[in-house]
Amino acid sequence: MNFPEEVERADITLSNAADVDVTGTGGGSIIINARNLNLEGSSQIRAGITADSISSEAQAGDITVNATENITVDHSSISNQVSLEAVGNSGDTIVTTGNLNLTNGGTFNTNIFGQGNGGSVNITATDTITIDGQDSDGNPSSVDSRLQPEAEGNSGDVIIITGSLNVTNGARLTTSTEGQGNGGSVNITATDTITIDGQGSDGIPSSVDSRLQPEAEGNSGDVIIITGSLNVTNGARLTT
Repeated sequence: MNFPEEVERADITLSNAADVDVTGTGGGSIIINARNLNLEGSSQIRAGITADSISSEAQAGDITVNATENITVDHSSISNQVSLEAVGNSGDTIVTTGNLNLTNGGTFNTNIFGQGNGGSVNITATDTITIDGQDSDGNPSSVDSRLQPEAEGNSGDVIIITGSLNVTNGARLTTSTEGQGNGGSVNITATDTITIDGQGSDGIPSSVDSRLQPEAEGNSGDVIIITGSLNVTNGARLTT
């Protein structure tokens, strides 16, 4: 069913390690329609394939978030992944909003720990996307799609469409292959400005990249950027 456009939407807040979990051996979608969505205090929204899945045909559902104004993910995560020892494919994460803020280690990710292919992370924000900083343990705020060590499959793409994109203070936007398989591409369209700036407290730079890690087997993806203005400053990096 479709959510009626003329219905006023309310705010949704998940806090204090709240957990929305539809992981399983297949299916399991999440759809959120809100005005503002706030995740804080180690809260999670997650879908994906669990370790008891043994079928290569297993397909996780998508996570779809529509927020007419703002999404804030503070020291929390939205993830769609294939668990360790699981077989199957993760779904996509599809986000539409006005502004998106990932802070203090807040993440959007698709991860493959077992065998299967990762879904894509698709984000459309009409105004600004800000990915900033790290949590107290040094974990960066991020949007990423990763094939983890010893995993087999292909990671998905990260697709960003926005007005302005800021990746700052050690944050990252990346696809990565650490197992056996190919990495997805990073595709960014920002009508105004992209800023990749600075480093985290541990000296790790802010980055937009597609990487094939040591001991991995496969190919990294592309980094494709269309924008009005691009700034890569103060030790930040843009790389494959």
